[in-house]
Amino acid sequence: MKANEIQTKQISKVNQYFAKHTGTMLMCSYAIGIERASICRYVRTIEKTSNNLKRIKKGICPISKHRATFFSIQSSQLTLF
Repeated sequence: MKANEIQTKQISKVNQYFAKHTGTMLMCSYAIGIERASICRYVRTIEKTSNNLKRIKKGICPISKHRATFFSIQSSQLTLF
């Protein structure tokens, strides 16, 4: 498999993860098995090529216990009470 094909498949996996979940890049890395450094590049690519991926909030990552940005592609970000 060529590098471009691998990268395209990995970007698709990252896109699918954030479409179903709200999470940090590290949470995505653990869930789909792609290195976090690659996910950082893919997130930047997705942000530039589409308006879907949103930075939802900054908070403490449950994995690293450090401050991190949470991302999501979900269409409805607000919870109504």
